[in-house]
Order: sequence, then C-alpha cells, then structure tokens
Amino acid sequence: MSRFAPLESVTLPQPIALRFRDVASRAMVRTGLNVTVTEQVTISGSVLLKRPCPLTATASGYWTAPRLGGFDGSARDRTRVYRVDVSDPGGGYLPTRFTLTLPPVQAPLSPGEISPWTGMPASLSAFLKPAGAAADDVPDFVPLFPGVARSAPSRLAEVRAHLLTQTADGGEADLTDALLSVSMGGRLIGLGRSDARGAVIAAFPYPDLPARVSAEQPVWPAIWTDALSINVFWRPNANDVRDLADILEQSDGDAVTPLKVLPDEVPLGLQSLTLGTALILRTDSLPDRTISSLYVKTV
Repeated sequence: MSRFAPLESVTLPQPIALRFRDVASRAMVRTGLNVTVTEQVTISGSVLLKRPCPLTATASGYWTAPRLGGFDGSARDRTRVYRVDVSDPGGGYLPTRFTLTLPPVQAPLSPGEISPWTGMPASLSAFLKPAGAAADDVPDFVPLFPGVARSAPSRLAEVRAHLLTQTADGGEADLTDALLSVSMGGRLIGLGRSDARGAVIAAFPYPDLPARVSAEQPVWPAIWTDALSINVFWRPNANDVRDLADILEQSDGDAVTPLKVLPDEVPLGLQSLTLGTALILRTDSLPDRTISSLYVKTV
C-alpha cells in the first residue's frame, strides 16, 4: 500500500477571465498591461462605480481575479455589470474600455464561458475570427489595437496616417477612435484605430507576391500596384473614452471619405504597397503649404 495519500484537486470558479490579442499579429498579450474591473451600479438613473479590482495574467494567458468585488458566486447572487479598463504603460497598445454583464457563477466554467466577447459587428466577423473558424464561432479574446509608437514586426506591412478633418467653422480637428480599414480584392486584410491625436497604424501580413514576382526570380522591390482600398469609419461621440463595442460598430455604418487633394475634395484612390516600406497616407500638397496629414471629409 502506498505510504502517500492521493493528492486532492481543488477547482475554484473564476468570476472573470479575459484574453487579449494584438489585432495586427494576433499574438496573445500576456504581460505589460494594467487591467481593472469595476462594478457599475445604477441608482435612481445614475451610474455609480465601486472600487476597481485589478486582474493579473496567468501562465495560460488569461487575465483573471479569484475574487471580484460584489460577486460571491453563490445561488443568491445576481447578474452584475462591470466596466473593464485596459491600458499599456509602455504605450504599445491604445487604452481600451468595455462593459461586461456577468451572471452568477455557481459551478466551475470553461474558458469560453468566462471570457465573454464584447460584441462583433458583422463587417468585422471574418476578419477578427481565427482562420477556418466556423460561422457561429465566438472568439474568447478581446482585440487590442497597437499605437503608432509600436513598430510592426518585419513580416507585417504597415499603413500609417494622421487623420484630420475640417470643421464647419473652418477649423481642424483630429479624428479620435476612427477605424482605418485596408482591403485588397474586396477582402479586409488590415484594421487600425486612431489615437487621441488622430494617429493610426494598420499592420497586416503581406499579401501573396504579385504575379510578376516569384521566389526563384524576385524583382526588387516587390510592388502591389493600385492594390489597396482604404476606408475610414468614424462618427461623432461625446464621451471622452469610447466603449470598444461602440468603436467597432462604426464599421457597420457608412465610411467617411479620405481625400487625395484639397480644396477640390478629390477622394483617395487605390494605393500601392511596396515590400519592406511603410505606406504613409496623406493629402496632396497645396500650392502654399505641404500637408502631412490625411484629411477626411466627415460631413
């Protein structure tokens, strides 16, 4: 008979467990983030926030907390609404905020059940899901958008821009939290989100080499001529910090118009991509000044 008693296995229900992935590389983001969860309580029509609870990363890549304020996981508990705030002190990813509605946890749950998706617009469904995913597949990760200070890996193409619009009173304004999409052959291949100053980067794997270029007889540089279609999705918002679902849902609306030439408001046409070189989008120069931004017609 063994001298050692059998080891016991203890499974603890987790009130929340989130995974984050880089929109560009799809790599799991396991470190470097500050993630907090705060319960929202509505009293007499006003939303009150309780004390925030920090999440920590596990070896498996989930950000979780064994306990969550106001959540005891018992049968007497109730459905609660929480706000999640994600920030990167190193500036690699843009700040992200979203809300979650969590039901009472009365038994251990699988990762898919405790990693709720914040909402997926139909226009982004195929792009955000893993390759080969079923039509009804629900991702168990939250997308994080890189900031412009983050250099894309060398295997990825880069499209960069500073999005600016002319206001009705003749002034100018940065387009914050706009989505810049990059499509090729009618298929979405890259997506970026502008920061508080209107700067945006969309990084994505390089397309297949052009037909005239082969691995045996490369032509350098490889250029995809007039291959990329650029769209910008943006709508006004009064909140200082927009919810991630609201940002993503912009893509289900009409695109606003990036401009190639001012003051004639000539729309930006198809763009060429060069292997190894970032594509910088900008409105053409005027006779009296050089424009370094991409102007967008929003009205």
